[in-house]
Amino acid sequence: MLPKKSLKWGWLAIAPLSLASCQSKVDQCDQFTDIARRAAQQAIAIERALRSNQSQEAISSASELLSLSNDLRDLSLRDRTLRSLQVSFSEMYQSTSQGVRNFVAAEKSNQLAVDTAIEQVRTATSREAELLAQLNQHCQP
Repeated sequence: MLPKKSLKWGWLAIAPLSLASCQSKVDQCDQFTDIARRAAQQAIAIERALRSNQSQEAISSASELLSLSNDLRDLSLRDRTLRSLQVSFSEMYQSTSQGVRNFVAAEKSNQLAVDTAIEQVRTATSREAELLAQLNQHCQP
């Protein structure tokens, strides 16, 4: 049987590990949501640019969205749920960025290409609300 002193030290050794793992998830969620927030801002910028026929600004925001997709993909996440969401969000941002590029290129060619590009963006972003809800639910304290 262990003396009582040993049990005290055992708890002290385990407690920081437990706290570190909690903080780790919080830190991972913070990093993830920071990128998601910036991506949402780029999506708004894309929409504004397209509505006001500012194709170059839309392309610039689409490039930033692609960069954020890469930043998200490069996060080193240990949490299994966050890793799954990481793939889904990253793919959504990549597809949205490509859809915007296709839309701007199609604007100059024909209506069928424009419609196809619009559908590509719609499809790419169709899961956004669901993914955000999953992220928010998982990252709640």
